[in-house]
Formats: sequence, C-alpha cells, structure tokens
Amino acid sequence: QADGLPEGSKALLGFNEPNFPNQANLDPHTAALHWKDVEKLAEDNNISTIVSPSMNYHESMDPIEWLEQFLGHCNGCKVDAIGIHVFACYAAGLKYHLDRYRALGKPMWITEIACSDWQSPERLSAEGQMAYMREAIPLLEADEDVQRYAW
Repeated sequence: QADGLPEGSKALLGFNEPNFPNQANLDPHTAALHWKDVEKLAEDNNISTIVSPSMNYHESMDPIEWLEQFLGHCNGCKVDAIGIHVFACYAAGLKYHLDRYRALGKPMWITEIACSDWQSPERLSAEGQMAYMREAIPLLEADEDVQRYAW
C-alpha cells in the first residue's frame, strides 16, 4: 500500500521509544499532538487496535512518567494497549517492568524482549537467552494483562 502498511493489518503500533534521542525523540506533548495522525492512519486502513508509543528505559525520561504525561496531554485519544520494550535478563526484572506499566490500566503488548543488560553478562550468550526465555515465557503467559508479546 502507498502508506507502507501491509494489507489486512489489524493493529498499529505508535512511536518507537520516543524518550530516546536516537529513536522517535518526541516529548509527550508533541507526541500527543501527532497522535491524531496515528488515529487517522488506523481509521483509513480499517485498523481497530492502536498501541501506545512503545517505551524502554532511558536516562532522558522514565518511560512510565513519559506515558503518564502523554496520556494526560492526549485526553480522548484512542490507545487500546501499552507498548513495552523490556531488556531485563531475569524474570524478576521482567516482572518489575510489567508491574510498573500495569499501573496505567491498559493491556500490555511487549513488542521487544530479550536479555541485553551488560550488567548480566552471564545471560548474553545464546544459552543465557534460552535460560531467560524459559523464565520469561511462563510469566508472560500467566499474566492476564499481557495481551501480546514477541521475542
């Protein structure tokens, strides 16, 4: 299609890591101003599910604080789920992240997940990633608020 969306798309993901200067690099207010464009793109393509900007941790701004401000500025905006990127290396770290996002009261879509924490070098190998997967997948499957996840 001319807009780059695959035919038959059912969901549209919002901005990628807007709290990162080398990603979408948007403050919450600016992102809220542009959200109507996201909604229009979804409407024009018969997409029923719109996922929030997908967040990750960055020193520039806490992702929960960013989303709270975005949702505050974007009053009445269509946001069906919260997009999350998690790069913890143990199930306890993943659960910590999920519990923080859970406070936003919307289903969660984990659209990027893997161990990439340099403070856990024992989990960066293929074997370490597999160990993390064996911990993370049962946790994700059991969490009623996790609607989707992709490794």
